[in-house]
This record gives sequence, C-alpha cells and structure tokens, in this order.
Amino acid sequence: MLGAPPWDAQGAGFGQDFMAMSQQIEASIKPPLGMGMGMPPGFPGMMPPPGMMPTMPSMPQTAPAAKAPIPMLPAQDDTEKLLGELKAELEKAEEATKAAASAGGAFVGVVSRFSINQAQGAIECAEAAQQYGCEEVIIPRDQLLGLNVGDTVVFRAKATPSAPEASFARKVAELSQQRQRILEVEAPLPAPGAVESAQEYIGFVASFKPAQGFGFVTCHNTRQLYGTDVYIHKDQFQELKTSDTIHFRVALNPKGVPVARGVKKAAGHTPAAAAPATSSASPPLPPPGAVGFGPPAGGPPPPPGPPAGFAPPPPEASAAPQSGDDKAKGRGRSVSMSVSSDRKKRSRSRRRRRRSSSSSPPRKK
Repeated sequence: MLGAPPWDAQGAGFGQDFMAMSQQIEASIKPPLGMGMGMPPGFPGMMPPPGMMPTMPSMPQTAPAAKAPIPMLPAQDDTEKLLGELKAELEKAEEATKAAASAGGAFVGVVSRFSINQAQGAIECAEAAQQYGCEEVIIPRDQLLGLNVGDTVVFRAKATPSAPEASFARKVAELSQQRQRILEVEAPLPAPGAVESAQEYIGFVASFKPAQGFGFVTCHNTRQLYGTDVYIHKDQFQELKTSDTIHFRVALNPKGVPVARGVKKAAGHTPAAAAPATSSASPPLPPPGAVGFGPPAGGPPPPPGPPAGFAPPPPEASAAPQSGDDKAKGRGRSVSMSVSSDRKKRSRSRRRRRRSSSSSPPRKK
C-alpha cells in the first residue's frame, strides 16, 4: 500500500509530499465501487453480495411478454473501451507518483531484467536515463527482494564507474497491480491447464517491453504455423535479455493467440544459428481458422538416377610411367624392327630378279 511509503533511513528525503500524495494515488487507480477488478460493466463483479438483494412485492402472474432484443456492443469494442480506461487510470496515477518521488530526489521506473544467477536486476526509467546517460539502472543484490520483471518501483540512484546503481528500490504495489490488469486484458495468459504443444521450438527474443509486460519471440516454424510471432510474458522473461536464443513450447490464450511457455535459454546458440527444431512428436496445436502449414518448399526436382541394372564402365587403366631402362629397350626394339624390315625387302628383291632371269629366253651366241 502507498499508505506505507517505500522508504528507509536512506530514503527519508521523500518528505511529507509523498505521504500526502499516497491517498490520492490509491484512489485514482482503483476501479469504481461495485465493479470487479479489471472487469467490464455487466460482469458478475457488478452484482451485490448475497443477502443484500432488495425484496420486491409479489406481483400477479401474467403471461410473459415477448422481450425485445437488447443491443449489445461487440466484445472487441468492450475490450478496447476497458483497456483505454485502465491505461488512462495508470497514466494519471503514475504521473502523481513521479511528482511525489521527484520532490524527494527519487525516480519511478519498471523492472526490465531480473537474474538470480547474476544476483542483479535492472530498472527502465526515462528520467534516470536522461540524467545519467544510461538506458538502465542496475539493481544490486541487496535490493532485489520482492521484485519481479514488470513491477513498478520507486528508487534512488547513484553513479558508479560502470553504470548507475539503485541505492534502494521498493515496489509500488498499486501501480504494479494496475499493469497486471492491463496485461490480462491486452494479452492474456493461456487458461490454467491449457494444452501446450508437444513439439519444442527454437527461436530468439525479438523484443520485450517491461512496461507492457510482454514481448515477442521470432521462430521460423511457429511463424509458418500461426502466421505471426509468439508472445512471451514477463513470467517467462527470467534470466533473459533481448536477442537471446530460447527453447519454448506454445499454448493458445483465450484470444487464440500463440504464447510461449516453458521458456529456457539455449546455451551455445546465437540468433543467426537459431534453426527450427525438429521433432518426431505430434504436430503443434493448430490455431483457429488456420489453413495448412504454409506453401511447400519450392525448387526443381532432383535429376533422375540411372536405370536399374546399369553399371558404369570401368575406368581405363592409365599407362604407367616408363623408366629410363624401359625407354632404352623401346628404342632398341624399334631399331631391330627397322633392320629386319630392310633385310626382308632385299630378300624379296633378289627373289624377283631370279624369277625374271629364269623366265627370259636364252641368248644366242
């Protein structure tokens, strides 16, 4: 409750202004009397408690008259109207809280990161970023108690060599609860017991908005299936930062929107290497109205293989290189073959001359 301001001995500089503003802040962010927390008009939150219903005098029974149809706004219009009202209440209360905190030299921001392993967190605050020239203010180990990602906090900061650091940080319960109500309307969680996909995917955190309490995960497989990125809520954004590669499953919220569940940081991966995971398990949950899984992979078919029984001819044996002795022997054989050929020619020539001389008539003396 803001009636007990978040200060200690170090934060006593808040002064009486913060005390005076607390009641105004509390009243400004509570819904109207009789309305359920975060419920639009017409929900059971508007009903009076049991035993408080007024008694009506008995009336003579008559035939029921035909009821005229009651015009009703579309559900989408109701949601947008409620969301606008909740955000306006939050903005008004946040401005009053920042004014009260600023009078005491403090800031109001939202927890953007939280790591148990590193024993530190971070706060996102535009005013502190402008003063210290750094996007985030580090939350040290001794100030982490009771804080979670998405909580609104009031804090003091001090400059350090590496980054500004919160000397103290306390959760502002009413503003944190109002952010949670907005999240439940804008991007609700899957219903308790909702079935998660059997397949586990690999993607990377494309964005995360601490003030809104959610971000988006990019994954090739889920984008083909659902046609959009997957929501990641603040309850799953633990030990993570933007661009981290993660393993996750998918469940659908009441709006039919895919939400990442069972998120685990993938060790040894980078966004460039975040390939889709393959699994032999059953396919993931189809979204309402989904048609198919996207176009099939294109490209020409592979060339046909050789016919059955075909065997390629064996490669020709290449001649072995000849040594010096082999070359000499080859030249010797060539010379001997040439001599033999000359002898055969001379022998044939002598035989022809003998035949010609024997066939000619004898000469007269």
